[in-house]
Amino acid sequence: MNNEEKILAILGQIQAGQIETNNRLDRLETDVSSLKAGQAKLEAGQARLEARQEKLEIRQEQLEIRQARLEEDVGRLRDFGFLMEKEFGDKINITIEAYGMVKDKLDDHSAILSRIERKVSNLETRVGYHDHKLEVLKG
Repeated sequence: MNNEEKILAILGQIQAGQIETNNRLDRLETDVSSLKAGQAKLEAGQARLEARQEKLEIRQEQLEIRQARLEEDVGRLRDFGFLMEKEFGDKINITIEAYGMVKDKLDDHSAILSRIERKVSNLETRVGYHDHKLEVLKG
C-alpha cells in the first residue's frame, strides 16, 4: 500500500468518524431541544405553582383575620355571659325557686281539684237518683 492509498484510507476513516460525529451532534441537538421543551414546561408549572402559592397566602391571611375576629367574638361572648350571670344570676335562681314553689302548689291544687271533681260527680249521680225517685213518687 502506497502513501496515497494510506492517505485515502485515513481520509475515509476520518470521513466515517465525521459522519458518526455529525449523527451524534444531531442526537445531542434533539436531546437539547427536548430538554429545552421540558424546561419550558417546568417553568410554566413553576409559574402556576407560584400563582397558587400567592392565592394560598392571601387565603391564609383572610383566615387569620377571620380567626382573630372569632376570637374577639368569643371573648365578648364570655364577657357577656359573665355580665349576665353577675347581673341576673341571683334573679334567675330566685325565679327558678319561685317556679318550683308555684309548681308544687299547682300540683297540690290539681290533686284537690281532682277530689272535688269526683265528689261533684258523686253528688250529680245522687241528685239524679233522687230526682228520679221524686218523679216516680209524684207519679
